[in-house]
Amino acid sequence: MKLPTIKELLSHIKTRKVIHEIAKLTLTDYQLELLGAQAKIADYRQAILKRADKNKKVHKVLKNWLYDTLEVPSYKAQGILEINERLRSKLIKQGILVPTSERKSKYGNGSVKYFTYANVIDYFSNPQFKAGYEEYKTHHTANVARAAKAVQTKEAKSLEKVNTYRIKIKHVEPAGIYRTALNSKLNFQYGTRLGYDLPTYDDLNNAPDTDRNR
Repeated sequence: MKLPTIKELLSHIKTRKVIHEIAKLTLTDYQLELLGAQAKIADYRQAILKRADKNKKVHKVLKNWLYDTLEVPSYKAQGILEINERLRSKLIKQGILVPTSERKSKYGNGSVKYFTYANVIDYFSNPQFKAGYEEYKTHHTANVARAAKAVQTKEAKSLEKVNTYRIKIKHVEPAGIYRTALNSKLNFQYGTRLGYDLPTYDDLNNAPDTDRNR
């Protein structure tokens, strides 16, 4: 289970009201006074983290508050639990994963289920979840192994085909390459585009250096 750090969780706090609430919970009156009324949210975050790093009790209180309060959408909860969407939907239908709230999706007419981090942690130690998780991991590991083997087989077959190919490269003298390039350039510039007669070899021989270099 991959849980975000306290610093990462604090970075999600975007409103002064919430950051003030956390500050009152973790900072001393003197520290709050030093911050002042004009302090920015980033200043509060820095002060809170500094206090939590120095005081284990404050760190625990802050961690519990964030885990109990902040919510994560179901797809992120799925990532923390290291399961796929199919198992997530199955566990929700079975009532093993119970969302703490549900909100209308901003991308469509559907809704998104949310879980607190504390809920996610509790689910990870839930016997029913563990049973489903172990079964999922077994199948998932087998599927990954099959997919890796399929890639190796496909690669081997591709290499076999490559080894049967015979590629012939025709040697062309540099002078011929230059002449073909100049002819193509002049054909477009003086013939096709402006409607003039097609260039002759004299035109090629007298072409500007810029055209020759090209």
